[in-house]
Amino acid sequence: MRINKVKDITHANKEKLAEFLGIMLGDGNIYSKNGTHRIVVTGHCEEDYDYLVNYIKPLIKNLFGLEASLWKHKNKNAIALSVCSKRIVENLNLLGLNAGPKTMRIPKFIKSNKIYITNFIRGVAD
Repeated sequence: MRINKVKDITHANKEKLAEFLGIMLGDGNIYSKNGTHRIVVTGHCEEDYDYLVNYIKPLIKNLFGLEASLWKHKNKNAIALSVCSKRIVENLNLLGLNAGPKTMRIPKFIKSNKIYITNFIRGVAD
């Protein structure tokens, strides 16, 4: 994927971005190794299917301009949406979400607005 195909995250809807960051903190993963850069959101194959396909997948498309791929984990009751993009991973890193253990500093823009805080918490909890 060419880097210019990814939407500039600085122009993203901040309410949706706050929720997406919460989703990533709760059910997401960032993989960045050996030149591969990917974000993944995982859920239960039955309980979370509609949420992943009908809500998170369009959210990713809206925020980043890229289609997420859906796949099922072998021998597990889990499905995942994934997007390979170095630019998305770099942007999420700048916002405090990194590959590895789930630690994050909440971005200032989220702390500055009650709606953003609510959306961030919703993303973590859903």
